[in-house]
Amino acid sequence: MTARYCWFAALAALLPSSLWADAAHTTVIAVITPGACVTAPCGGYTTGVIEANAVSWTQSIAFADVSVSAFLGAGFTDGTAWLTNRLGIGTTAANILATTHFHTAPGPQVWVTLFQHMHLGPGTYYLVLSSTTTEGTWVATDSPLTTTATGVVSNFQYAITNSSPGFSAGFPLDFDWGKVPLVGAFFNYAVTGVPRD
Repeated sequence: MTARYCWFAALAALLPSSLWADAAHTTVIAVITPGACVTAPCGGYTTGVIEANAVSWTQSIAFADVSVSAFLGAGFTDGTAWLTNRLGIGTTAANILATTHFHTAPGPQVWVTLFQHMHLGPGTYYLVLSSTTTEGTWVATDSPLTTTATGVVSNFQYAITNSSPGFSAGFPLDFDWGKVPLVGAFFNYAVTGVPRD
């Protein structure tokens, strides 16, 4: 067994099986907390009431049948996720590629599949999670295990709260996120898809 195969097998074991529909799917980007979260609770960054967190990546090639998941702790009874191609002042509904509401039951952290069966062309993408009524945890780490496909790079992580002037958890996209990069914590999320030339 080669070292590369061992790496792929180890990563696949940590991610939800729904992300591996067939051999054609590959990791676009995955940021995970290695080891500990598989068998025991691990740390996270709170997405509190009227707060939002975001991650971003840039890809130079297209991917089909894309799935996007996040590793979440208990407590989200009314969470909202957005996948967009823009984030910050001037972002509108036209920049939203998909949005969904999600819930997590009391208990251990769990991978939640937020979006499926999408086609993402070359560009920069943002995954934003927010809550207007409850407080939950998006699992994070200061020592991430990160893997990316060729031509994919990880960008900044962001976190904003209701203390930020002008922020609205109901529509957190049109906000100056550049002022609030999150340093030293990396949210756990995974994107898989089928490469397209």
